[in-house]
Amino acid sequence: MPEATGPVAANRLDNSMDFTCQVNDIFGNMETVENMFITILTGFDIDKVVIDPAPESSPSIKGTIYVKHTRPFIGWKPTDTTIYFPFSMFIEGSPTDNTISHLVLHFHFDDALKSAGCPTEVALTLANREMLKMLASLRRVRVRPEAI
Repeated sequence: MPEATGPVAANRLDNSMDFTCQVNDIFGNMETVENMFITILTGFDIDKVVIDPAPESSPSIKGTIYVKHTRPFIGWKPTDTTIYFPFSMFIEGSPTDNTISHLVLHFHFDDALKSAGCPTEVALTLANREMLKMLASLRRVRVRPEAI
């Protein structure tokens, strides 16, 4: 796995019980962050991530994530379209041992999909937290996106 670079390169996630996060106002732990990426990667490939300039010591990161719709996503057939959405992230941690103890991540993936013409059924699924947990659980046990 390549070495991390950039503003959070010196940090690592504290995988103990001390790590907490919020992803789009859902409070949780490391699994919450993983579920978000599992959901996106079910039907999309991350094409690039553009980070907006910020002071190096800033705990906030903002930017844009670009994804390509390359696989079925909850029944929505691939469109080979590039979709982009802004994100913001705030990181709290310990400068003495370089750990990240809390992460707040906001992104507007569902809004971007609606703008790209996703079916109503997909939008309703994305709005349902339990359905998203179920989707992540299915992908964790390697159920192929075409079967979901």
